Amino acid sequence: MIGPSPFARMQSILIAEHAALLSGNLHELEPIAERKERAAARLKRGHLTSAELGTLQVLARRNAELLDVVSQAIQTVRNLTHGQSSTVGTTAYGADGTRHALCNPASQFTQKA
Repeated sequence: MIGPSPFARMQSILIAEHAALLSGNLHELEPIAERKERAAARLKRGHLTSAELGTLQVLARRNAELLDVVSQAIQTVRNLTHGQSSTVGTTAYGADGTRHALCNPASQFTQKA
């Protein structure tokens, strides 16, 4: 029996990885990483068209960006649960894409009479 092409296999793995990241099923990432390694080895032996390669690059980049966000969120939660806030004050993004403080940090509050 011939299975899916190396491209189709890697594409389905990247889609599964994306779903696991979005749903917060982080325990699924290790088996997915193992599947990705095996699929990458098969990709090396095969031939991808430039369109297939582009598709896989877009999916992989999207997952890498999402993984970075998840990693930052986990680190923030760890810092908050251990009383070590890594940021000063709460920040948000403005319409122009820059970050700004929503309020002054506790050390900058002043008492008014």
